[in-house]
Amino acid sequence: DVKARLEAVAKEQEAKGSSLLIQKNSVKAIEHLMTASPEYFQGIDRERKIQRFIKACGSFLENTYGRDNIVSASLHLDEKTPHLTVIVTPITDGKLKSGKEIKRLGAKKWLDGREKMMLLQDNFAESCKHLGLERVKRNSRAKHTTIKEFYNLMNEVEDNRKINYEAPKIPTPPLIGREAWREKVNFELANSFEQLKGEVQ
Repeated sequence: DVKARLEAVAKEQEAKGSSLLIQKNSVKAIEHLMTASPEYFQGIDRERKIQRFIKACGSFLENTYGRDNIVSASLHLDEKTPHLTVIVTPITDGKLKSGKEIKRLGAKKWLDGREKMMLLQDNFAESCKHLGLERVKRNSRAKHTTIKEFYNLMNEVEDNRKINYEAPKIPTPPLIGREAWREKVNFELANSFEQLKGEVQ
């Protein structure tokens, strides 16, 4: 978890004769909810699309925060739209006024202001471009959606789709096989993003 990760980094730094700077108002973790439109995951190649999406997310997270700062990642298939939830510790290299090199905990590098947050979204969109996914219009006046609203919207979209027209039937793997696959992916994500490196075929 986050606390264990921070304690481990603090011990590593102490052994090097340095320190992990944690200020009173430091952001200790960033949570990402990563998904795409329900339409993207449709089709007979649904599982392959999910796997490719996970690889793209892993590549983005490694390039943005560093593999060691990924604390946990979990794939959720129990909702109508597959999504990944990821926790990262925002640890960066820094220097004190004295010139001493340290590790610093804080999210300013990524979340300090509208421009940085939009850049984060741009970079994520770029990492998913090869999947045929596109970012929503930059600087749109769209209202921020909370996680609760997101889930409600996804369920509503799915319900409306069923009412308005006949959706294509998506073959579903047996529950036992599906659960085993989900657990395998979550285990791999939680322990290492090594397999996510490289170019997606």
